[in-house]
Amino acid sequence: MINQRQRILAFLETAPSGLTSHEAEKKLACARLAARVSELRGLGHPIQDKWIYMRNRYGQKVKIKRYFINKADLT
Repeated sequence: MINQRQRILAFLETAPSGLTSHEAEKKLACARLAARVSELRGLGHPIQDKWIYMRNRYGQKVKIKRYFINKADLT
């Protein structure tokens, strides 16, 4: 059985746009993406992040993190 960390890692390795916590909950059934990313980093995976701005459901501008892996880091 595949666990959350494995699903997240597989997604990040194939998705050039990365992953936000909202996307992780919808696509991977993971409610605590930051915690899983921290665990994966602790295991040596080269996951990076950047702050992005988007609008929430109320139209307010919010700042969230997008996690990603650079393809150059996988070689």
